[in-house]
Amino acid sequence: MKIVSSSSAAKSTVNIKWKKDSSVDGYEILVATDKKFSKNKNKYTIKSKNKATKKITNLKSGKKYYVKIRSYKIINKKKIYSAYSSAENLIVK
Repeated sequence: MKIVSSSSAAKSTVNIKWKKDSSVDGYEILVATDKKFSKNKNKYTIKSKNKATKKITNLKSGKKYYVKIRSYKIINKKKIYSAYSSAENLIVK
């Protein structure tokens, strides 16, 4: 799983784009204000394998954020997760 791009085109907003994987059931994105993903962490679940973008709003302007993503597959009604991607960092407009 890899983030293709992450950008802040609008104030307090980040756009995340990743490569689609048709063999999964969805994705999970983590956004935090530190590299270890322990401060101000938010999790976003995308319940579609066909979606490859996520717009995240209400972030603090001028603040640095870190983003990583992983995919999941549902097997026997349980989510089985891939490893997280490398963390990307960006500064929000």
